[in-house]
Amino acid sequence: MKERRKLFYTRLSENLKKIDFSSKNLKSKVTKGKLELWFNDGMHALINITTFVTHHKKGEFGADVGIIISSGKIFKLLNDTRLFNEYPIYDRERLYVATHHNFVPKHEVDGLYNFYLDVDIEKEVNKIVAHIKNYTLPIVYGFQEDYEFLLTIYDKPIIGIYAGLSNPFYIGIILCLLNNTEDKIDKIMSYACGEHASRYIDFFESDYQLGIKKLKEALIKLE
Repeated sequence: MKERRKLFYTRLSENLKKIDFSSKNLKSKVTKGKLELWFNDGMHALINITTFVTHHKKGEFGADVGIIISSGKIFKLLNDTRLFNEYPIYDRERLYVATHHNFVPKHEVDGLYNFYLDVDIEKEVNKIVAHIKNYTLPIVYGFQEDYEFLLTIYDKPIIGIYAGLSNPFYIGIILCLLNNTEDKIDKIMSYACGEHASRYIDFFESDYQLGIKKLKEALIKLE
């Protein structure tokens, strides 16, 4: 198994290093099972690919892709306005934590990436990297510039980002304000009162209007 895992991590690193970030104003770093990205506003994204054994036979293993986004202008807005309602499992500056189960459609991968003995390691690595490019990185860039994309998938089953956010109501409001689409705030409101309301832990009907006012004022100062 050690040789197969070694080949996995080697091919993974080689493929991650081939991703072209030249159009993005950032710093990137690839290490064993990790892709890290830093942006000008201080936002940090960690894409972590881990291997482990569950139901696998000798010589086999599974892989999981995780993503952690922390710091940056969105966190600063939450922090400056004191609207950061922290999940106990998150460190203070983590604003989004998820795995590929949360954003890769099930028809693409149903469960783990399984490296059974009859699975070609290079082909499966190529699939993981393709999913990182097609599903993970758009979320990362969404917190930087493509706010419309995040708002479009915000509360969708399977690929929605709301479940991985530390503060889904106010981050949704921030995305609307950054995207200059205040008309979408009503939709975030409907999400916070809808079928996934239990996830919107930072929404309180008694004071949300004051929170939005604080965010608008803080955004003007930030700009």
